[in-house]
Amino acid sequence: MTITNNSIVSERNVLVATTIFLLQRGLVPYQFSVAAGQGLKRTDMTSHLRQVFASIGHSPNFTGKGADILAISKNEWWAVECKGSGAGKAQTQRNNFDRAFASVVFYYEEKSPSL
Repeated sequence: MTITNNSIVSERNVLVATTIFLLQRGLVPYQFSVAAGQGLKRTDMTSHLRQVFASIGHSPNFTGKGADILAISKNEWWAVECKGSGAGKAQTQRNNFDRAFASVVFYYEEKSPSL
């Protein structure tokens, strides 16, 4: 897949790809905060993730607040904020980036659960 300045990447695709990355890294995603909004249906994404995890015998929690993905292993704890890239104006894209960055900084300050 080639990404250009005009590419549209859905937040759902970012969340799924990030989850796969975390699983391959040996982490267990244990909580998801699924976004709702323009073109996003929380129930659809939650249902999709439940099916995927049921196939591997895992049942994460879902919440409406906090980091998009919380994942843990013996040595690492990740709090991940996922954002897509839409077809909005440049200022909208910049605002979305700023919000995502602010969330990452906020999560960085949180204490990790016991590893």
